[in-house]
Amino acid sequence: MPAQYRRHVLLALFLTLSAGLGCALLVERNGWAAPSSLSSPAGAAHMVDAFEAVSGPQPGFRRNHAKGLCVSGRFDSNGQGVALANTGLLRTGSYPVTGRFSVVGGNPSVNDTQGGMRSLALDISNGGETWRMALNSSPVFFVRTPEALLEQLQASVPADGREARIRHFRRDHPESQAFEDWMAAHRPSTGFDNAAYFSVNAFRFNSADGQEHLVRWRLQPETPYAPLSDEQIAQNDPDMLSYGLASRLAEGPLRWHLILTPALPGDPVNDATQLWTQPGHQEIDAGVLVIDAQQPQMDGPCRDIDFNPLILPPGITPSDDPLLQARGAAYAESHRRRVREMAGQ
Repeated sequence: MPAQYRRHVLLALFLTLSAGLGCALLVERNGWAAPSSLSSPAGAAHMVDAFEAVSGPQPGFRRNHAKGLCVSGRFDSNGQGVALANTGLLRTGSYPVTGRFSVVGGNPSVNDTQGGMRSLALDISNGGETWRMALNSSPVFFVRTPEALLEQLQASVPADGREARIRHFRRDHPESQAFEDWMAAHRPSTGFDNAAYFSVNAFRFNSADGQEHLVRWRLQPETPYAPLSDEQIAQNDPDMLSYGLASRLAEGPLRWHLILTPALPGDPVNDATQLWTQPGHQEIDAGVLVIDAQQPQMDGPCRDIDFNPLILPPGITPSDDPLLQARGAAYAESHRRRVREMAGQ
């Protein structure tokens, strides 16, 4: 792996705050302190301030995943998912989708070759129910708790001594090793179209017969994965991903299968830093996401959507993963600020 690209990937480890990446963090001029509740409105406001401390203010843009593009299509459910969750969006049918592909970080002008992650956010609706997802191209997250994210952001703020702070953070948080190992073994895909996207966190699925299942899911592309080459990295194309997606869509719609994976006894359901490695997991193919159009994010249909992963349909609720409630509060605060800034512009 080229040294320059390796540096970009390591930086992404600290700037990817994802599957959504929401927690409340406080930046103070003379130090760092956690608000009393990292999922409270006040804590979420401090978190958004902290994102701006890392990437600089970008009025009107999302505080993370600032660079992206809108897409639209449908979710064709085959009905098999209702065995796990009694929700209308998993019953047999076709449901409209608005989505957004993006790269990590708060800079809307970031070069597409500089990040190791791709992300996909979705809004699936049947007119009465809505399911929003915030998915990353890594199946695990870098830290387990909002408090650890606070330390991560402290290490990442551009200032003297940042490299030493990052080394200390990694030493103090060995749970981050699984993410680093996965990133080292999986080069980013050549495009948005041939990446798999993961929920990272587990969610509770409640079936019609009263059974509860803790579930992670992924969107598995029909387009075969291809890793980014050294030559592509060296070309340093700033908009490689958006141009590539437009070219692929010109050939026809793109498809991903929604794969639901219920936990087995003993799986770490409240720890997003750990893979589920036990043998014998059931995987349910619940249907196909079809993306057939791309739009610019500045005036496209995804612009005003808050892709809060806690906006869930009946039959699906959050797990006890400590990251989830903090994510929801942060998404709401970031959306509120963007709306205000766009109105001012």
